[in-house]
Amino acid sequence: IIKNHEGIIDVESALGQGSSFYIYLPATETEAVETHRSPVGTILPGSETIMVIDDEEYILASLQAMLESLGYSVMNANGGRAAVELYEAQGDAIDLVLLDMIMPDMSGREVFNRIKTVRPDAKVILASGYSLNSQAEDVLNRGGSGFIQKPVDLVHLSQMIREVLDRS
Repeated sequence: IIKNHEGIIDVESALGQGSSFYIYLPATETEAVETHRSPVGTILPGSETIMVIDDEEYILASLQAMLESLGYSVMNANGGRAAVELYEAQGDAIDLVLLDMIMPDMSGREVFNRIKTVRPDAKVILASGYSLNSQAEDVLNRGGSGFIQKPVDLVHLSQMIREVLDRS
């Protein structure tokens, strides 16, 4: 996370005395924007098939549980390469993809490109623990269906999925 924000970590450690970690992040001229995300709203269920792509097992498990509680069938892919293989094999059965943007083996942008090569009309919601960045904006401009900030709440996730799936 620090590296992705162009920061550095400095560590001082002495045997028997402990360690100190110093985190340095670059200053910004951008004014802070206060946002309040409230899970107030209606949970919207569904029955389609959603493919979740992430490199973190606990995120895959969490999203799968959330989506299944909404009524969706879920296919998980642990990382970009596994996602591309699964999508090439079963893309016609997948109604929507929830795609993590930052993965070690293949970037979200690369996975998006491969998915769109297999099926140009694929619906792909981008997900990231970071705010909307240039990579995500590029993907949205080239046909991404939406962006959701992690961690996600059930109400917001259900509403975004329905909005994307119900578009003509």
